[in-house]
Amino acid sequence: MMLNAQLGRVWVTGATGFLGSSLRQRLNGLGCEVMGLSRSGGAGLACDLTDAEAVRVFVERYRPETVIHLAGLVTGRQESVLGQEMFDQNERATLNLLSAVSRTGCRRIVLAGSVQEDSISSPYGVAKRSAYLRARYFHEQAGLPMVYCRLHLGYGPGQEKTKLIPYLIGSLLGGESPEIRSAERQCRFVFVDDVGEAFLLAASAPGLAGKAVNVGAELTTVGALAKLLEGICETGGRVRHGAPQREREAPPAEWTDPVEWGWRPATGLEAGLRKTVAWMREHQGEIG
Repeated sequence: MMLNAQLGRVWVTGATGFLGSSLRQRLNGLGCEVMGLSRSGGAGLACDLTDAEAVRVFVERYRPETVIHLAGLVTGRQESVLGQEMFDQNERATLNLLSAVSRTGCRRIVLAGSVQEDSISSPYGVAKRSAYLRARYFHEQAGLPMVYCRLHLGYGPGQEKTKLIPYLIGSLLGGESPEIRSAERQCRFVFVDDVGEAFLLAASAPGLAGKAVNVGAELTTVGALAKLLEGICETGGRVRHGAPQREREAPPAEWTDPVEWGWRPATGLEAGLRKTVAWMREHQGEIG
């Protein structure tokens, strides 16, 4: 069966974001019937997912057959004052969507998780962990066919400049010396095209309903990443190593091995960084 027929009507939440925009374009290219949801409506429908009644009305009106839920508020900041906002934008929004879709039914709902869920040191991690437990409840008690993708650090062309990789690239291309303060931190950076493939597989592969899967790539450190970017950018700039931050995050969790569910990243770190640097050279001054 062709993928567009298999997925049916597809909703992508967070459709104007970095990952949402990329995935929506990929689905359109495959001939899928795609409807993008965002708070602004810039990709189709304007819907505030924290408003339970609005979500219920939209789901009953449009009856999506496959839902890919990427919307949320992401930050690594650890201040407790962020707790309410993290709850609203990540847990409450997810609960509203799960509740509405469980009433109308769907072929599958795929949710974007995070490896930060294994730590209680950030409001974001706590909210995402709670959202995952909500999703498991709806699968086990209401039969909702959900798949939960625990995403490591996505990157690639078009990502906002405040994120680590575009920050480093933009600074180096601009002749500046960016600073990192966690050079020994271990991370798995996943190229945006590979993230899209992972979500498409999660939405369509048999036997995944109810499972949480890992979307990660090769393990590296922030310091090694910076060194690689110095060579790729070829501007002579160097990344400064500041005083290490006191780490309060738990080590990245190693959830389900990607090989176990049929997905593995196709783009190596150096190749993905070269594509990202080339794109940023071409679009300098346009990145928001």
